[in-house]
Formats: sequence, structure tokens, C-alpha cells
Amino acid sequence: MPFFIAHVSGPRASKRVLTDSDGFATEQDAADAARRRWPDGDYFLVESADAERAGIAAIAESRTLD
Repeated sequence: MPFFIAHVSGPRASKRVLTDSDGFATEQDAADAARRRWPDGDYFLVESADAERAGIAAIAESRTLD
């Protein structure tokens, strides 16, 4: 299953997510790309069947950090 980069932003009640449409073959490839795109660390790496599900999972995971 591919790994996706999901950038989550916004307040708890109305989170938004920007997910790469193309997945990465390995978690390391996704992590390397994420560090270049989001150097401040505002991203989640999600293993998922598709980008939409990865975004949903990232939002759910981000809520536990609020």
C-alpha cells in the first residue's frame, strides 16, 4: 500500500487537509518529500489505499493532538 503526505491545518472543528494525489512506494520516500515540502513539520505520513482515505485518517490523527 502506498504512503501519502497529508498536511492538516485549521481549528479542531473545521480541519482541512491537503493530500498528495500520488502515493510513495516507501515511507522513507514520503518522509524525504514531506521534509522538503513542509519543513515546519505540519504533515502526517499515512499508509492508505488512496489519497482521500489518507486525508481522513490524517484529520482523525491530528484531532488527538489538539
